[in-house]
Amino acid sequence: MATAPSPAVNADVAKQLGLTAEEFDRIVEIMGRTPNFNELSIS
Repeated sequence: MATAPSPAVNADVAKQLGLTAEEFDRIVEIMGRTPNFNELSIS
């Protein structure tokens, strides 16, 4: 069974999920990488 690809994650996606650009940047800083969509969705 094929899985659907996750959308590319960036500050615009974070904004749609209710995060500010600063919050998104902080998450990237803490993780040391850009989170995937699932990780960002539960933050």
